[in-house]
Amino acid sequence: MKILYAVETTSEQPCKSLCYDLGDLVQIFDSSNGFYLTKRWDDAVVLQTYFTELEQFISTHIILSCQLHTKTLLFEDYGFQSTDADYLFSEDIAFFSIIKGTSSQRKMAIFQIEEDLIATFKIDNQMFYIIDNKKIPLIYGYSSAYDIEVSFFELDKLLKKD
Repeated sequence: MKILYAVETTSEQPCKSLCYDLGDLVQIFDSSNGFYLTKRWDDAVVLQTYFTELEQFISTHIILSCQLHTKTLLFEDYGFQSTDADYLFSEDIAFFSIIKGTSSQRKMAIFQIEEDLIATFKIDNQMFYIIDNKKIPLIYGYSSAYDIEVSFFELDKLLKKD
């Protein structure tokens, strides 16, 4: 999982054309449906300026690049995908894992949680669940109801450092 910056635009300009216009000023990591992704904030600022001048700039987001284990129908409300990867808007999501509970308790809790689940991913055989960050109290309620223990993680502890 890596942190990236996504410049959201109304443009559908291909990356090759954009790279021609901007030359060596910016390195674009990936693009998809009007989102241009960079690894560095400075590059995102250059893109912001470029698209603002064209009146095509919408917003800049901090996003996470990850290989998801599963995606639900809610995924598209919280992220997008390109041909290379899945991306999630970091400001809207929370990650947790189930750290205690019997197999039966875990299965019942997951069955309930699936309704609010955006996606899942694994790190070192540990399953992580991604939800809307506004649903954290609900997950704690499920935790109590199904007698399991959950642990929420701060993003910086899960991110790969480049």
